[in-house]
Amino acid sequence: MGEVIDLISTHPLAEEILQVHQDHALGDERGWAGYRGHLYRVFNLARALVVNDPDRDDKLAIAAAFHDIDSFASLNYLGRSIRTMDAWLLRTGRGAWAAELAVVVAHHHRLTSYQGPFSELTEAFRQADLAEVSQGLIRSQLPRELVHAVRQNIDVGSYFTRTVPAAIGRHVLRHPIDPIPILRARRALREAGKTPT
Repeated sequence: MGEVIDLISTHPLAEEILQVHQDHALGDERGWAGYRGHLYRVFNLARALVVNDPDRDDKLAIAAAFHDIDSFASLNYLGRSIRTMDAWLLRTGRGAWAAELAVVVAHHHRLTSYQGPFSELTEAFRQADLAEVSQGLIRSQLPRELVHAVRQNIDVGSYFTRTVPAAIGRHVLRHPIDPIPILRARRALREAGKTPT
């Protein structure tokens, strides 16, 4: 009999962020429900890669909640998502985390390992998102059993089958010479008023 894997399916900060920012779904309620699932998949996978400390789960929950939050409006959403996150961090007295979490969000689609400032959280989050988006085909250091459990037990609904493809289609039609802005971390950080890393 296999080991029981405890997954976290709700976190108070993530739920607060989703509730306050539901207008970012632009009326796509099914997509928003799927985004919630994506958030918790990445959160659970990233937790497995980061040493526990008192702020780990809160930081990961915040990064997971904001990392793709503006993907409903545009494929060029990283800078916008960081600005949305910064505003919430300042409102809730967590501005001290803004620089680190901006790097996490900006680099989460990076295709190679990240070794700059805030590398522990950023690299763990990048690997978690890559495992999720690749449907578990690229697991890096993540145990196969954990990736399988996350995929089996946390539903992402139509987020990857309808919401994301629609955003890609709209972006490519409008910006054919800039087809993959989600890989431009340095630009996203500049757009958000941060120093690029």
